[in-house]
Amino acid sequence: MAREPALVGFAHGVAALVAAPDVMIDAAEVFLHHLTGLQMLDSAAERARRQLHHDPAVLGRVLSIIGHMYDRLGRVADAQPTLEEALKLLQGALRADHPVLAIAATRVAMRLAADRLDAQRVQRLADGALTGCAPRGVDPRLCDKAHAYAHAALQLLALQRGDMKAALERGQAHLTALERGFGAVHAETVMGLVRMATVARNAGDLARAAAAIAQAHGMASKLPEGAELKRADARELDLIRGLVESDSGRYEVAQASFRQLLSGAPSSAQRARVQRLLAQALALPGLASAAIEAAEAAVAAAADAQLPIETAFAQGWRARAASLLARHDEARRDIALSQRLLA
Repeated sequence: MAREPALVGFAHGVAALVAAPDVMIDAAEVFLHHLTGLQMLDSAAERARRQLHHDPAVLGRVLSIIGHMYDRLGRVADAQPTLEEALKLLQGALRADHPVLAIAATRVAMRLAADRLDAQRVQRLADGALTGCAPRGVDPRLCDKAHAYAHAALQLLALQRGDMKAALERGQAHLTALERGFGAVHAETVMGLVRMATVARNAGDLARAAAAIAQAHGMASKLPEGAELKRADARELDLIRGLVESDSGRYEVAQASFRQLLSGAPSSAQRARVQRLLAQALALPGLASAAIEAAEAAVAAAADAQLPIETAFAQGWRARAASLLARHDEARRDIALSQRLLA
């Protein structure tokens, strides 16, 4: 029974693409968004290949979206070949300046850039979308979406070069294109703001990071029903919000963000990291007893996940909290253990 809505959605989404292939691809985005929740991307890809092999333009669109969803879900091994397959199909089926082809190309560019592969090809694909996308007879927002993905790929290249100024500029261009292509209140725009906050934080611009993450958090609460953030994206938003707020000295907000993350039944590895960050956000304002409790929870989770580096960091924050309580022998033991693990 659980499969039926997804199968109906698949049929409706493909029908929408066939009926109006050059207008919008949002219908396909919507039904495949729900397929990810049902863990049916694999079967959707196989169904598309079986049923749409006679129409490479439509098959390419569907596979590009599926590849993008794989990417967003962290299924990198599946994302790259699916995105490449889609791009090859669309290159043979659409005019060279078609916006849907530009979107497919920039999705490949983002995946390559994230994997630090073939920077020259990333640059070529992104530049081609920025200069060669022509919305002749189609919705111009499709080119805006392609531009957004292109700027995201080029931002990753800038970060890999250590050029934070260029990365921030690309991030702003990415946001502008997202708002034009998807709208101000959209999950893609929310995650663009989260990425901007991350880059700004790494560049030491906490004011910019705080403004971006606050805007992302406010916008996420306004997303319409059925268009909410995916669970992984919501977790990333809470994580970056907690980090930025902790860096900015707003510890109560940071603590709330980390506790929200812990309420979502994370894996042992995720729990180890978040408990350690919570211990930090508690220790810094002097909440020593609560910090020790969080640090000990982090150590236990890190042991389950076999992550000695997380154990070391958690022991360090336990040591700081113990010293605040004048439990100096405990603090010295924690520091010694942390140093042994880091050696």
